[in-house]
Amino acid sequence: MKKTTLLFTALLVAAPFLSQAATQQEIDLALAPVKTNADLQQLLNSASPLDALEQHVFQFVSSVKFSKKGQQISFDKELLESNLSATEIYKILALFGQQSSIS
Repeated sequence: MKKTTLLFTALLVAAPFLSQAATQQEIDLALAPVKTNADLQQLLNSASPLDALEQHVFQFVSSVKFSKKGQQISFDKELLESNLSATEIYKILALFGQQSSIS
């Protein structure tokens, strides 16, 4: 009986924290290496998943728009869909924390 009461008490104490758990999308955004235009420009100076875009990389980069808070990022998805494999697209989306929002 004591174990059941202890477990029940632990669940009651943990409940507020469990309801505030981050969503996968929030986790992806928090861990994304590219959150600003400066991050993106720095990424272009080294090998990255963006290299898969080959001659379309600068067209894609110019389509990337960041919100003021860095939480909303938009870009030309058509460039990705028409030129890359699903794996390559996933890797690029992960740079921006958008891999959970593949449609």
